[in-house]
Amino acid sequence: MYRLEEVQVREDDDHPGATTLDRNFIKLAPSATGTVTDALRGKSNIQFDQNSRSGALGGEIAPPRISIRGSKHYENNFTLNGVSNNSNMNPGGLYHGEAAAATGQPRGEAQNLFLDRSLLESITVYSENISAEYGGFTGGVVDAKLRDARMDRWHVMGKYRHTNDLWTKMRFTEDQSLDRENSSTADLQPKFRKHEYSASFDGPLFENLGV
Repeated sequence: MYRLEEVQVREDDDHPGATTLDRNFIKLAPSATGTVTDALRGKSNIQFDQNSRSGALGGEIAPPRISIRGSKHYENNFTLNGVSNNSNMNPGGLYHGEAAAATGQPRGEAQNLFLDRSLLESITVYSENISAEYGGFTGGVVDAKLRDARMDRWHVMGKYRHTNDLWTKMRFTEDQSLDRENSSTADLQPKFRKHEYSASFDGPLFENLGV
């Protein structure tokens, strides 16, 4: 008689194919737009749109578009605390500039809400071996978690950032030079001023309740 040894199967907390950024990393990582996808730079399984660091787009405030495992940017599933943050309004952004005016189509983005990273506790990107609890994607999943109020004491934070075209030196092609004075599309931004203000307050109201 042969008796096999007992086999135990346990779940491994280190999910293969998952990359998690904690709050400390999110807070310290440099960012042009301060958005969720901007925090994902430098990850080998994530590719950014070639225009996301274009010198002609210094005034851009929209989050950069990303591809996970070669997918289109709108084929990813963006979630916020497990709730879908995907946009259904022309998420491919197929029309812009003169084409948008001719068709009446707004230029959409993959995400509905552009969150400030100071509100986040963590960002987890799933690129393979993705759990069945997620759906609605053919690329990957970007799952952002909002942070809870801190319960040790009250915290107050204020932030201001500014940049403008006077602090830059742009060089244009001949075709771009003809359009830069009267640019009316998002593809060329020779003149811009960006001001970003934010303030937050969080702390305990009662022993088990914070805001």
